[in-house]
This record gives sequence, structure tokens and C-alpha cells, in this order.
Amino acid sequence: MFSMTHKLLRSIVAACTFIAAASFAAQPVQAYASLSDDGAYTLTENVFSQRAKGENLVFSPYSLQQMLVLINKNASGTDVRGELLPYTAGNRRMLTEELASTDSGSLILLDKSMAAFHEGKANQDVRVVSYPGEALQAKLDFQKEILGSVIDEAAPQGHLTFLTAAHYFAKWRTPFDESLTQDRAFTTETGDTIQVPTMAKHFENGTGKITKDYSMTAISGEKGSQVYFICPNGNPEGIMKNMDSIIADFDQHEGTVRNVYFEVPKISLKNKIDLVPTLHALGFKSFFDGSLYFNAITGDIPYTLDSATQTATLDVNENYAEGKALTEVNFRLTALVPVDEVHNIIMNKPYFIVIKDKNKTGTTDRIVFMAWVANPKA
Repeated sequence: MFSMTHKLLRSIVAACTFIAAASFAAQPVQAYASLSDDGAYTLTENVFSQRAKGENLVFSPYSLQQMLVLINKNASGTDVRGELLPYTAGNRRMLTEELASTDSGSLILLDKSMAAFHEGKANQDVRVVSYPGEALQAKLDFQKEILGSVIDEAAPQGHLTFLTAAHYFAKWRTPFDESLTQDRAFTTETGDTIQVPTMAKHFENGTGKITKDYSMTAISGEKGSQVYFICPNGNPEGIMKNMDSIIADFDQHEGTVRNVYFEVPKISLKNKIDLVPTLHALGFKSFFDGSLYFNAITGDIPYTLDSATQTATLDVNENYAEGKALTEVNFRLTALVPVDEVHNIIMNKPYFIVIKDKNKTGTTDRIVFMAWVANPKA
């Protein structure tokens, strides 16, 4: 089981069988903003609790927090702002801040059918596109720009789409020795023993922690990011619930040890999470009851949640750790917006033409040409 931080990934996977734990970093990790951390842990715990036993999970709380800030900046009404407050207070800079090892971005897509109602006052970039074709292309281009690759090829749905993406990449400050990587035994969460490619290294100056409940380490990236590896001894839910204090204690070197031998599997994971149950559980009632408005985008028109997903990948090998996440939230109109009926007027039989012109003072109309078209080809 592992957790990735520095406001990006706290990814939790199946219970593992590390022999011990280690760390490159001799200095304490810089303290994080408490509100950001609290929200990240809460979101991750909720998502983790909904996964099926035995399933891997890759999740970016940072990308979802950015999404909630993006929605909050554009949503109208006190109800939705109050619901989002615990996850956006103190985090408004998330959309514009620069992290050392993480690139991120956001984008809003609006269906062309809503173009007539577009206010042009949105917070962040809004692209008016046709759904699904142009919307999909904009989504693909957005992923290439932020993530460097496409990890989700599904076309956006509904009438209004919010996208956030986060890309973490950091080489290890001290890489693993690839010659020590070999197949080693791993006991899965369901109790099966399998052989998996596993990295190994002796870190004489590394920092680890071994308790009756878990063993852990943290490995530093070249720009100071930290990747924590935490292996529970039989109670992953309990470890997830107390992850904040576990990492805080480790950062303060409480109960840590030096000179450790570390084994960890090489991994390449990918999943797509349905975030609708999480948004339900977090109490975002405005997303579901038709009381959500984005006045700066399309005026006084109510929306409801259509779908919410996050696609995420994580690669950990001898040389680096890399995580990519795309969070997508689609909204649809609560009710169809009244649109004037289209009346077809087709000149497919003889017709008149009347041309009127004004004099230069604009006070008099003159009929300057008239015509009757009996045969357009004559």
C-alpha cells in the first residue's frame, strides 16, 4: 500500500509484503497547508472505501480538489458554495499555483446548443464546441498539453463539461539499481501469492518506520517531492483513516529508524473511477437537485450532474515515479431551455424579390428593384 503526496497523489493499493522500509531524505518534509491536506485525505478515504476488495486504486485528490475549486469559482448560489466550502477554503490558488514536480490545468467546455446563452464571464477558459465531436477533440488536446499523452478517450456528455488534469513526474534523488530487480513473492489482498518484478536496495542512511500496524518509508524526488510507501499489517481501512497522523508523525521522525533494506514492486497502474458516489457522500446536494447555476457561463439556467469520473495512471520504477490524472465532471440542463421553433422558408418555386433603399438622410425608403423569379436558370 502506498501514498503519494506533495498535494498530488495519495494512491492506495492492495496490502503488500514489504520486508522493511527506507528513505533517502534526511531532512523533515516541509509542512503542508492543513486545509489542503485535510480535504485530500477526506476525498481519498471516501474513494478508497468504495473500491472492491482486491482492486488496485489510483486517485489524485489534487485533481479533484482543483475540480471543486473550478466549479466553486463558476457556480452561483449560496447552497453550492456552502457545500463546497470545506474543500475549497484556502485552496483557491490551486488553479494557478506552480508545483515543483506537477503540471496541472483546467478547461471548461460548453455545448454549441447553449452558445446563445453564453455570458462570456467564466472564471478560466471556456470553449464553445459541438458535442460530442469537437468536445472530444478539445478534451484530447487538453490531455496532450498537460499530461503529455491521452489517458481517457471517452467523449464528454451533457451540455457543460469541467476538466482538470494533473501530471506528476520526478526522478528519484537516488535511483534503484536495476540489476537488483527480480521476481519476488507478493501476497495479494485476497490472499493469493504471486511473483512480481520487485526492486530492492539497501539504504544505510534511509529513514523507515516499523510498528505493529504498518511499516513505511518515504523516497525523495529530485525536486523535493516525497513518495510515501505504507504497508498495513492487516487493516488498510484503519491505516487510511489515520493516514494524516501517520505521515505527520513520520515527517517529525517519531519512532523512525535508520539503515534499512527496502523492497517494493515495480508498478504500472491505471483505473477510471466513478466519482458520482463520492460527490453524493460528500453532501453536494446542489449537484443533484436542479438548483445549480453557472450564471457567469450561461446565465440563469439550472444544471444537474450528468457524470463525474477520474482516470488516473501511476508508474513506479527504478528511475522515477509518474502519476497522471484527468478529472471530468459533466452537467446537463435540468430542463430543456425554450428555443424558438424553426420555421422553414424555402424558395423552391417562383418567388418575388423586393429591394428597398434609404436616402442619405435615412428618412425615406425607396423601392429600387423588384423581381419575380419564375425560372432561376432562364
